Amino acid sequence: MQRRHYLALAGASMTVLAGCSGEEGGGDNGSDGTDTAETEELAETAEPTATATTEPPADETTVAATEAEPETETMVAETETETETETMMETETQASTEMEGETQAATSAATQGGFSETFSGSGKSTVEGLELAPGPITAAFTVDSEAYHTFELVPLEGGSLDDVRLVNGLFSGEGRQVATVAASGEHNLNVDTEAEWELSIEQPTNPQTESLPVDESGSGFDYVGPLAFDGETAFQGTHDGKTNFVVRPVPVDSSTVEVVVFNETGQFDGETIKRVDGPAYLNVMADGEWSVSTG
Repeated sequence: MQRRHYLALAGASMTVLAGCSGEEGGGDNGSDGTDTAETEELAETAEPTATATTEPPADETTVAATEAEPETETMVAETETETETETMMETETQASTEMEGETQAATSAATQGGFSETFSGSGKSTVEGLELAPGPITAAFTVDSEAYHTFELVPLEGGSLDDVRLVNGLFSGEGRQVATVAASGEHNLNVDTEAEWELSIEQPTNPQTESLPVDESGSGFDYVGPLAFDGETAFQGTHDGKTNFVVRPVPVDSSTVEVVVFNETGQFDGETIKRVDGPAYLNVMADGEWSVSTG
């Protein structure tokens, strides 16, 4: 606007000067030169002003920079949020995988066996949360005094017929026994004794069988096998004690019908024939020296 104003004034001055020159019939050349110089001076003065007005105001640059900052902050915040989300998803996936792995391991233990654990205590006790599978289970125990001791596994689901009597009798010291787990899943171990005790139980996954014939001897509570039985078998047994002498096969296959080979009291020396189908342990309960063999 200033440039146009100055140019208009310059134009008007030139018109007036021209008019005056015409009226005077050629006039004063000096006066004409002065007016021309003034016009050029006005034009030169106007040029820098016009150039200055074309430069962008400083406050517009500041506004643009200020507007860019929130956009940058938003992008950074969005990037951080995406990274945190991905990290959380990875963590959750890892935790889920670990949980699935633990569940599969527990399921495998409950369906295929492989349980092995040792417990100890004093007097009556209960141990909870033993995951067991159907099949034979071995028990090695120690008590520090002679008394009547009972070690029993009780399933959380099922009836009393599914209870597993590991040890039940009058004895002291060390011994071993084998029994059959009928129910799959969680069991509690109940110990009824007044003594200091320790118990190690194990469910072997693939026990190796021994071929017949067999000739074993020992003392007190113990077991032999598993042995590769295949039908009718002749057994010979001796016992040098005062109370019960019991020899009973415990099948590896829990669906097989169990039989009793010997069930005697006091001293004994005899033989019998029993049918045992498939691999089985021979469980022996005695209070003295004993021997068992097959012919």
